[in-house]
Amino acid sequence: MPKKKCGLGFDCASMMIQPGIDPADCLNYETCGSAYELTPDEQLELIQVRRREREEAQRRQQEAQQDWERFQERVLISRKQAARMMLMSRGCPQSLDSLGITNLITDLSEQLSQLSQQLVEATQDQYIPPRSVEVHTYNVKRGKKVFEYNKLMASEAIFKPIEKTREVTRNGIKVMINVEVVRMIHLSRDEDSRNIVARESIDLRNKLLTVETLLNNAKQLIEEASNLIEET
Repeated sequence: MPKKKCGLGFDCASMMIQPGIDPADCLNYETCGSAYELTPDEQLELIQVRRREREEAQRRQQEAQQDWERFQERVLISRKQAARMMLMSRGCPQSLDSLGITNLITDLSEQLSQLSQQLVEATQDQYIPPRSVEVHTYNVKRGKKVFEYNKLMASEAIFKPIEKTREVTRNGIKVMINVEVVRMIHLSRDEDSRNIVARESIDLRNKLLTVETLLNNAKQLIEEASNLIEET
């Protein structure tokens, strides 16, 4: 005679808290066996036996002696809920902790905090040029000699000028005009501190832009992860 099995796949011994119980003797045997007639969301009533702690004080020993008593509990669940309940009890369920996700989120939070502090320290009291600004080298010929100089150049006039007015010739007449912004800042020779600092600033700005790109990539990946869970 074939051995009877639970129609919903439960461990009857755990369900009834009776080790070695035959599924045919389980209080839910007939209910589980007829569950196939229901849709996944239709509900059925199962009986689950639980343990309840009972304490009896013993005056002579002046300590509590713990004992357990069994009691029945009726649970109204659907086939889908019953399937999830069965898998939770038998299927070695995992958690955010066991999958390592909790620790990973903690690590990411700590790394972001550390990066934020590093960025503050790296940029404190430092000149960070705009995206469109670069250092250029140009030559000036004086007599038979050629001198090499450097300048900070922008794609459009954005820098504050040294002088607010400038002399220009219009129709053969020299006139003074107001100057609000200019495209170039003179940095002098290679060894000049203005040139050195400007080039260091360009290098710092480029590193920051790379950090921005990496953070944007990380943000997109986190958004993908969030959208993935929302679809669950």
